[in-house]
Amino acid sequence: MSNITGQHAEMLTLVAEATIAKRYAVKVGTAENGCVVSNATSVSIGILTNAVDSGDHASVCVHGVCEAICGAAVTAGAALSADSAGKVVTAAGSAYPFAWAMETSTATGEYIKVFVTGPGSVT
Repeated sequence: MSNITGQHAEMLTLVAEATIAKRYAVKVGTAENGCVVSNATSVSIGILTNAVDSGDHASVCVHGVCEAICGAAVTAGAALSADSAGKVVTAAGSAYPFAWAMETSTATGEYIKVFVTGPGSVT
């Protein structure tokens, strides 16, 4: 259980262009106001906070603290980007970081608190 308190997040409501699970990284889609699950080569805009089907309203944390699913072990304080499935991983190489890990994860599939700062704002 997290010890992080005083959480606040800025949310953006978009329209899901496909089924997306809660806590995955998303990117801007091709439809007007749309979003899709992110991947390792795309620019993530935030973390989806509700599970959605295509056409549903997607609540996306675009700035602030929220929970994300990990694609690998992550150390608290690491800059994060998305992996090929939209899970957060430690940013490396030419990846586009968009958040910071606030907790440590030891394996894929674990949920951690992250601080989303947006694309291009993590260096």
